[in-house]
Amino acid sequence: MSSTSSLSNLSNLSRLTNASRRGRGPAAGAQRMLTMLAGAAVATWWVMRRVRTRRISIAGQVALVTGGSRGLGFLVARDLVREGCRVAICARDPAELDRARASLIADGDARADGPPDVIALTCDVTDAGAVARLIGDVVAHFGKLDILVNNAGIIQVGSLDSLTLADFHQTMAVNFWGTVHTTLAALSELRRRRGRIVNVTSIGGRVAVPRLLPYDCAKFAAYGFSEGLRAELARDGVSVTTVVPGLMRTGSASFATFKTRGDERWFSIAARTPGLTMQARRAARQIVAALKRRDARAVLGTPAKLLRLANDLVPGLTAPALSAAHRLLPGAARGRRFWRAAAGSNAAAGSNVAKASPGRASA
Repeated sequence: MSSTSSLSNLSNLSRLTNASRRGRGPAAGAQRMLTMLAGAAVATWWVMRRVRTRRISIAGQVALVTGGSRGLGFLVARDLVREGCRVAICARDPAELDRARASLIADGDARADGPPDVIALTCDVTDAGAVARLIGDVVAHFGKLDILVNNAGIIQVGSLDSLTLADFHQTMAVNFWGTVHTTLAALSELRRRRGRIVNVTSIGGRVAVPRLLPYDCAKFAAYGFSEGLRAELARDGVSVTTVVPGLMRTGSASFATFKTRGDERWFSIAARTPGLTMQARRAARQIVAALKRRDARAVLGTPAKLLRLANDLVPGLTAPALSAAHRLLPGAARGRRFWRAAAGSNAAAGSNVAKASPGRASA
């Protein structure tokens, strides 16, 4: 009798297992239900987050964006103007600043009653004295400072053998010390206003990318400064948002310094390849949304998120993968063949896009 009962139980268990594997039975039903509930929870969280972001108003607040004359900095400044902020932008090139200011005012005129309040100030963020005067000028003009966006930066691309000590000093001076200078100079005003700080770092500040060593070093330092700053300023009501973007289509290849022959080719291709890069306009919107919510961190772009996750979970695999990628870069025969082929296919794809969509400007 017991033998017959055991055989019956085994038969029932086998049927349930087979039914579960075929997507039927109580176990499969429960799994589907959990999946649906998880999906519904994520969708609800996403919708509520967007609703909450839209309800937060920063209209009337004063924002300073460093490196605001072009690229991502300009787009962040434009979105802040659209949010109703009064905006100051700074950079080193007076002509670029004048063009950027005129564009921001024209964009604001088309969206509001009267021109927005935008000023453009020349400043080298590597000079602590100049930065102190910059903050003083902003507060003197607007009467306050609520938001600081540290975006100014440079990028040098080259193999280790092509770099000099001066390259490291220069990149650290702009990308790290520039962030420190503006933050410390503005700190008393931001504490008084319980303001917001946004530090634009990079995925290169979380995962060291080959051929970008000075940039990696500076962004690692900026990331650590930003994270520590948030912890220390929380009690003062000042929020610090660390932005970690991946590659973006900002035209950065036009302003990068290339130290190794052939690096401009692969960098330009990578910087404009859809799927690998993110639209700068979308990145700017996400930065302003994170700023409004006072988020601790904003990682921008799926590739950056995946690379960060892979490095956190399996760092032993990330380093060999990056080393393998480095061997494809100019300097080795394999790298030269790879990027010649990639340039040809990218040019053909660009030609097809141009024929399909005449008159569209690149991002």
